[in-house]
Amino acid sequence: MKILLVEDEAHIAKALVVNFQAQGYEVEWAATGEEALAAWRSTPCQLIVLDVMLPGIDGFEVARRVRREDANVPILMLTALAADEDRIAGLECGVDDYLVKPFVLKELLLRVAALLRRAQWMPPPATVFSFGQAEIHPATLEAVVRGKTHVLTRIECDLMRHFAAHPDRLISREELLSSVWGYEADTATRTVDTFVMRVRKIVEPEPAKPRYLRSVRGQGYRYHPAGK
Repeated sequence: MKILLVEDEAHIAKALVVNFQAQGYEVEWAATGEEALAAWRSTPCQLIVLDVMLPGIDGFEVARRVRREDANVPILMLTALAADEDRIAGLECGVDDYLVKPFVLKELLLRVAALLRRAQWMPPPATVFSFGQAEIHPATLEAVVRGKTHVLTRIECDLMRHFAAHPDRLISREELLSSVWGYEADTATRTVDTFVMRVRKIVEPEPAKPRYLRSVRGQGYRYHPAGK
């Protein structure tokens, strides 16, 4: 398994390279966005660990360019930007998850392992399914909503597929982390909430007043296919 690590701070990068290699991964390190894109295009990798704040092309733009050519390679973004709008910006670029700096090394290693496992057992594209007023096309990673086509990430598609398979049932964040991301249920993260915000922006007529994907305070979410 090969990881492309994109990090401009040498002391952080060297420490991560040592720890990734100790887990048995092959690692290629790029210090700039330009180096990252060149490395990614020249040698296949199974995961990209991507810092946001880079000299030249930033991490957001690197993720956008990768996603234009590859919808499946997992991208884990490392960011010092903790605001919701910054997390949403990362998701809109196509990343699979993010980890806010400073982070605990063990947490990073667990997420890396889970994303790599998920990439290995990723099921083949399923048939088209409905999600609220949206028509979801897993084979092309597209959502057609009221005549407009939106490009999805693999995680967004799988998240909607999980909700669609369990209509009108309370689904906890822990269940989603386990079933969609492959994480341990006790993982401390706002990943699920941030992805739900992104999905609502795509499928809900009024994302601030969701009809289909509703929050159940302190417990999780419930998907209402009829929007009532």
